[in-house]
Amino acid sequence: MIDSKRHHASGKGLCPDTSSRSRLRQSWFALVVIGLSVSYFHGLTWSNEAGKVKVLDDFETQFAVSHWQGSVRLSQAHPAHGKSCLEVKFDSASSILSMPVPEGNWSGYDRLLFDVFSPDLLPRILSLRLYDAVGGDGPDVARFDLYDAEGKLFLDAGWTHVEVVLKNLKASSELRPVAMDRIRRLSISTDSGARQLNLYFDNFRLVSGTEGTGTVSTMAPQDSALRLEGRWVAILQVGPRDRIPENETVKHLRQDAEWEYQALKATIASAEIIGLDTIYSQADVVTAEIGLHFRPLLAWFNNDHEKENMFRYVVSSCRIERERLERLLTGAVRLPERDDTQIAGPLVPPYPRLHGLPMQDGLFQDAEERPLFVISLHGPSVGLQKFFATPMQRIESY
Repeated sequence: MIDSKRHHASGKGLCPDTSSRSRLRQSWFALVVIGLSVSYFHGLTWSNEAGKVKVLDDFETQFAVSHWQGSVRLSQAHPAHGKSCLEVKFDSASSILSMPVPEGNWSGYDRLLFDVFSPDLLPRILSLRLYDAVGGDGPDVARFDLYDAEGKLFLDAGWTHVEVVLKNLKASSELRPVAMDRIRRLSISTDSGARQLNLYFDNFRLVSGTEGTGTVSTMAPQDSALRLEGRWVAILQVGPRDRIPENETVKHLRQDAEWEYQALKATIASAEIIGLDTIYSQADVVTAEIGLHFRPLLAWFNNDHEKENMFRYVVSSCRIERERLERLLTGAVRLPERDDTQIAGPLVPPYPRLHGLPMQDGLFQDAEERPLFVISLHGPSVGLQKFFATPMQRIESY
């Protein structure tokens, strides 16, 4: 059909008869209607055997911007789907992005999905709210008579793909379910006193079941994936983990950090054999384990910028402490003279029984009349109890 039209317009080929011309006009009109529907992409519903999708906004035309309230404009800088997205500027004068929901029947959908790109290197934390007809969406809405994910919209550097679970969603009071058949407004806000922040939003959609390829956003393994389920938040990465890229600098730093970490552990073992107290050296080992093995599991640390900083620190701290111990082991640095017949207590003594201990100047004193400084670790970390009091000791700090 298109070839015939092109040949006719250029004066080539045969001119179609009247009935063919009529069919061409009808087909062309159908294509235009479909094209406009895809361009606006507002309120469009996609269905397949596996699931159903209702696109709230995909920002493919200037008309889409009019649905939103805030400091907004259409942009082609960071689209997650299609060619355009919504650029939003948050600052002290405009701290809220909101959209009235004219067709507010969200029942039958499992989740709300959208995508946010942040050009900042540091994570930012925003708030998301859903208003329904029961609680209202005006200025006098009761504090908890809406779904209020205050401080739970965690946006990492680069792309964050957000999922809000709608099934069994309750108002923040937890006294009633959100009226999914009468949603009135969606809003996203930042702290009004925060510095200026530019974010790029795209592809707001409701989904039930499996989303088809026609509406799914572009994702990369290193992107963050945020899941809001009631008052709970999960911050992951798209993954899989073995496909998240690392630049060559980070790869070499990881190898160097691992070597220094293992070397420090071996030096500590030698130092303990000859009787050196290594409690502070072990603190560097724990710090290295956190930087090498734990923090890279977290989405907001598992990127080249953060890992380069962490691994450089591990290399430096483990090397400095290893070399300090080696100077003691080789005799390059002499320990202070002491009575070898007396065994000194540990640098960090075990947690004492406070009842019955003498006090002076408002402080407990140990058997050697030294003031006691107690730091309690409020958490079930057995590995850190060597540095802190047991978590069973609930000591308040003032």
